[in-house]
Amino acid sequence: MVANFVLYAGHKGLVPLIQFEPSWVKRTMGTAWAANGGKLWEVFFEGYCHNVSVWLASCSNVMREQSKLKSFFYPGMQYKYKWPIHQWYNADSPAKDQCDETDTCDRFNAAVFQQWRLQGHAASRRVHRLSAPYQAEVDRLWHRLNPDGVRPVLGLHMRGSDKRSGRIVVRPEAFWPYVQLFGANFPRGLVYVATESAIYARAVELWNTTLSGRVLMQPIDTRVEGRKGNFYVHEPLKVAHDVLLDIMMLARCDYLLHGASAVAESAIYVNPALHWRSTHLEYAHSGCGNPNGTCPDAPWLWESTYHGPHYSAAPELDEAG
Repeated sequence: MVANFVLYAGHKGLVPLIQFEPSWVKRTMGTAWAANGGKLWEVFFEGYCHNVSVWLASCSNVMREQSKLKSFFYPGMQYKYKWPIHQWYNADSPAKDQCDETDTCDRFNAAVFQQWRLQGHAASRRVHRLSAPYQAEVDRLWHRLNPDGVRPVLGLHMRGSDKRSGRIVVRPEAFWPYVQLFGANFPRGLVYVATESAIYARAVELWNTTLSGRVLMQPIDTRVEGRKGNFYVHEPLKVAHDVLLDIMMLARCDYLLHGASAVAESAIYVNPALHWRSTHLEYAHSGCGNPNGTCPDAPWLWESTYHGPHYSAAPELDEAG
């Protein structure tokens, strides 16, 4: 939502001011952050235009636009309008209508996702700047998980609870053949798994028997046992904290396996090189089911699999990221 609003503001010649209305985000973010004048954005990110009031007071030719109605954001940006970035072929969206017309909604359209992801990267790199304390926490977690800087690292995002808008649950067994092949091809390579599902996490732990302890996960307590979203079960700000750490860990990986999720897309916004080094398992894919046991669409085969621009990592990512 923020990335899309930044795009809209730039198109209209406006300076975006990022503020959240507690009643709008109560379901997923709670209201504790709003106590005593709290600012949700500043919990994780640097303030954006935080001195706009001073600017308005000192510049007589600067006008403040009226705030947008809730319908502008939802269903407007989420489904209705043609210009926003999407994370998948959202139900009732123009992208969904287009793939319905061509009977391609079960396929990954690399060109469409490339457009969304590069737009998301361009907008997010301007405003999603982690606060210094949170950036330090991200760096500490990466070093704790991978102290020797081992490469390559395969990232997996496994959404196991609530999935709506026509999305399909991708279970651990769909990831496992790729993980096995990765482990065989890269004897020192690591696998980082991000999941909010306690059931999936337990399944992943069993993989370490085969991969000799090379499967890594965040040690968090905000996972859920059932299909109810973790932000309904645990304290929302704690969930957001853990999810953002997962996003930043996935962004530091060399390759990515994922389904349709804003978490995976956000990781690619941070590191757009992953667009051409990832496999979207929610759409038609090889499944590693061919007789010779290879995975022709494995993300580490991207140079021979995809024919299109090759993107380097975002300039602000250092060698470790």
